[in-house]
Amino acid sequence: MKRIFAFLFSTVLVSLSAANLIPGDTSAETERATAGNGNFGAMIYGFGDARLTWDKSNGFDGKSSLKTMAADVYSLKSSLKLKKGEKYTFSFYAKSERDGVRGQINCVPSDLRQWPHPAGGRNIVFTPEWKRYSFTFTAQKDCPHSGIYRVFEDKAKVNFDAFMLEPGEQASPYCPASNLTVGISSNEIPGNIVYLNEDLNLTVSVRRFKGTGTCSLTVRIISKNGRLIKKYETTPVFDQDGMFRFVPDFTPKQVGWFKVEAEIRSQEGAGKDFRSYVVTVPAVPADKSILPFSGICSLFTPREIFLRMGASWRYYAQGFSYAASEKGKIKIYGMNSVRKDKEAGLAVKLMIDMHPPERLFSAEEKAAMKRYGLSPVRFVPGKNADADWRQFMEELVGQYWKYVDVWEFGGELDARFGLNPYYKNKYPDDLKGVFSAGYVSERTAELIRIGASIIRAKNPNAVITAVRPCDVDCRNDFLFSSSVYSRLPGVLNSFGIDSYARPRRIGPKDPLPGPVTDLIEQRNAALKVVGKSVPDSKNIFISEFGYELMLESVNDPVLLNRYACCLAQSLLMARAAGFTSIGFYTSLGMHETGKSTYAHWIGENPLPSVAAYCSIARFLRNVKMADFSIPAADTVVAVYGKSDGTACGAVWTCNPENAPDIIMDAVRLTDMDGLPLKFKADKGKIRFSAGYEPVLFYVKNYAAAKKVLGGMKFIMRDPLKADFRMKTRNLVKLYLSSKSTVNPVRCRFTYDGRKNDVLVPPSEYVILELPLKDGQKEISLTLDFPENGQQMSLAFDIPKLTEIPKLAKPFKPDASPEKWQDLPAMNFDSAELIYPIDVFGWHGKDDLSVRLNLAHDGNDIYVFATVKDDFHCNKHSAAGVAAGDIFQLAFDPKTNAFGFGKDRRRPDDTNIALALATGKSVPVFYYGPDRKLFEHSEYAVRRDENSKTTFYELKIPMKSLEINPASDRVFGFSAVVFDDDSGTRWDYYMNLFPGITGGFDPARFGLFILQQ
Repeated sequence: MKRIFAFLFSTVLVSLSAANLIPGDTSAETERATAGNGNFGAMIYGFGDARLTWDKSNGFDGKSSLKTMAADVYSLKSSLKLKKGEKYTFSFYAKSERDGVRGQINCVPSDLRQWPHPAGGRNIVFTPEWKRYSFTFTAQKDCPHSGIYRVFEDKAKVNFDAFMLEPGEQASPYCPASNLTVGISSNEIPGNIVYLNEDLNLTVSVRRFKGTGTCSLTVRIISKNGRLIKKYETTPVFDQDGMFRFVPDFTPKQVGWFKVEAEIRSQEGAGKDFRSYVVTVPAVPADKSILPFSGICSLFTPREIFLRMGASWRYYAQGFSYAASEKGKIKIYGMNSVRKDKEAGLAVKLMIDMHPPERLFSAEEKAAMKRYGLSPVRFVPGKNADADWRQFMEELVGQYWKYVDVWEFGGELDARFGLNPYYKNKYPDDLKGVFSAGYVSERTAELIRIGASIIRAKNPNAVITAVRPCDVDCRNDFLFSSSVYSRLPGVLNSFGIDSYARPRRIGPKDPLPGPVTDLIEQRNAALKVVGKSVPDSKNIFISEFGYELMLESVNDPVLLNRYACCLAQSLLMARAAGFTSIGFYTSLGMHETGKSTYAHWIGENPLPSVAAYCSIARFLRNVKMADFSIPAADTVVAVYGKSDGTACGAVWTCNPENAPDIIMDAVRLTDMDGLPLKFKADKGKIRFSAGYEPVLFYVKNYAAAKKVLGGMKFIMRDPLKADFRMKTRNLVKLYLSSKSTVNPVRCRFTYDGRKNDVLVPPSEYVILELPLKDGQKEISLTLDFPENGQQMSLAFDIPKLTEIPKLAKPFKPDASPEKWQDLPAMNFDSAELIYPIDVFGWHGKDDLSVRLNLAHDGNDIYVFATVKDDFHCNKHSAAGVAAGDIFQLAFDPKTNAFGFGKDRRRPDDTNIALALATGKSVPVFYYGPDRKLFEHSEYAVRRDENSKTTFYELKIPMKSLEINPASDRVFGFSAVVFDDDSGTRWDYYMNLFPGITGGFDPARFGLFILQQ
């Protein structure tokens, strides 16, 4: 399967000429994605509302080109790694419909954010004749770059063709990177979401730039699980323009996701292209008496894609800062299509961004922006903004009150306003947890009160919510939200949250995302907030939810399916738990040089998660009642009653290692895409295996669904939990813990040629030691359970061990860096290490970053942390130093965390911290086997204000940590640095290694071994 998907999201071409570095069809003859689907491009979802079209009747090289339909920034699909200091030239041909259209050519590092648009470049003026434009530049760093082309004038139509990026300072005659290019096209279908039996009209086009040799074309159509649906092989016969077109005889016959691959090969060159599609059926009409459930949180996705997906909500946003940027004038933007959305059957949520225009900032606020490095979005409008705010709301409500179903005041105000260090420093007595909540909450409430009164004057029954808290508030008992809601009794009647899974990342090195059952706890906590101010309201919804797909996962079908399963589970759980709606987040696309994406399309190509959304949105459409149970560990069963009297249900496990077999009354079963499943049937009962992918079932009515739910039986297929832990460099411990509380569990397996027969008592565990061979990379085992005939497959990748260097002689800690300069160090300076994830306050390496050294002398372990921090704040007494800047570290000497539960500390684990508080080095002992550890240790902390650096240094006897210096024993180590920028309480922290925060779990620590 991995071989089949090897080219899923890449294009590989054999080079024709060293001149053009851009792979793919840079002339837009066979496909258009290469030249217009990149990091800064507006053509993300393809057809429909796209700003960049494929003009097949007008080209400089050949017959086709790309035509812009609006002012915007566009870029090439491929990001090419360039060498620092080298000169390159980017060029293209272009023509406009009229003289004098202004534009720009540029080539920039493509690790920039989508916004702001890339700066610099060369300004150009287009003409009605084809003309070549070039831009020579020097690469400022070793990194991928993207070619940029820009049109400044709205509605100006400009054609672009024949793109090149080449070394040197001159533009050579146009030449593609490969003699052969291939592309796949179809009917213009929004989002590549096809209705069952809709004409697809697949066409594979091949272009030969020059030459006369023969070549072979292979076309494959492949399903989600890698099964070959159809294969075509042919020998192209090129016409006088060097073109060949092949039309596969294929019509999708079932719902789900599939991919079309085309590959051309010859001695003259080679090329490969792919397109993916989702097949679905039209959604049934929505029941207008039921608040719609499934939404997509995206401002830019074309309406037709929403409708084809089965989504029910359309999101809009309006910013006070932009709309009121000019005194006495209000500019409402981006709402032109809201009436058409309503006519198409979509409900509308409008988020109102509350921060003020900069013209209303006081001198003190402007100084705070500079001092703390804050953006304008971090400030709540002051009293001087009331008149402008009222004018803004009256204009907005007056024009659009008929079309808005839910009004949302503020987006993530908990992090924006509540975590602002300026407010925390100015109002230290207003702190509520990590948030500044007094003045900030009151001003926020005053503005909401004004806005809500204007809305209710037009619509007394309007649904109004506030704050839209992100993960910061969601994981802090909604402290900031409750401080706002408590000031608005009777004003608000709903509560929308941005609650993401934790952890949320999906990648080959990442643990499973947080279980969707966490949504139950989230809703209960949110209901308490709303219940205090609006007791009659049960309208708790999720404004934004999603998962972060690591880009190294986009060629892995297992992880792509996990991404899809997480989406499906989230929709099913949110509805069953009682959320009234959910907005699943999707970003515009993928940055090729980034590390992750929230997108569900890569360019124009949908991921399998789009198919999952289409199916589950239809499955949950018109549901008016729901219930769920968690009958076995990690297993969820949910049932749903619909307004037409029918009912359905779903079952899944949040942990694929703990999936049971299920025996239940005979019903119709499908997978999460809606395809029929086979199962064992006997005497009116069926048996099937639950899995990470939800199984859907269908019954006559809700009473029957509840009966099925109550009659289910669960048989655990994997009665043991397995944890692998390193013991020494060449020895792995396998902990087998029983899930059974009654019966012993017997298992058998073979490892290293030796048969093992293991008996695990009920609720107990056993430890097995598995030796490693030199160079061994992984352990694979199959456990056989003779009592029930089941098997359990285990796999463990041997982790990297970091060797701690041995010092030539001991020394006394003095917090000076000189003695550490020549010793190996670990650097931590990434935003991915900052938590809470949604924090607005971290501004880069100078704000907070760490250089960490570890060493030993045979008796003691030395730890030295160089913490770059623009503000060192810890004004607390010894009892409260953990609230300010502090360096916390932990040791796991026996690597013995295993089994169940979130807190897996053991008596041998040590957790300590070190702070510089009111100018003094202050140690903090949390727990460990040596309660007098700091009496037996030496430590020092020093702050250098000139370099904005704090140095932490410790020397700890290994016997206090129960680490044996003479052994080859592996041990775990973790560290975290907390940062307080306001002088009140830490704002965020940087995890150097995981496992301390978010539930103490030494199994996640980094692994180390002593150099002998």
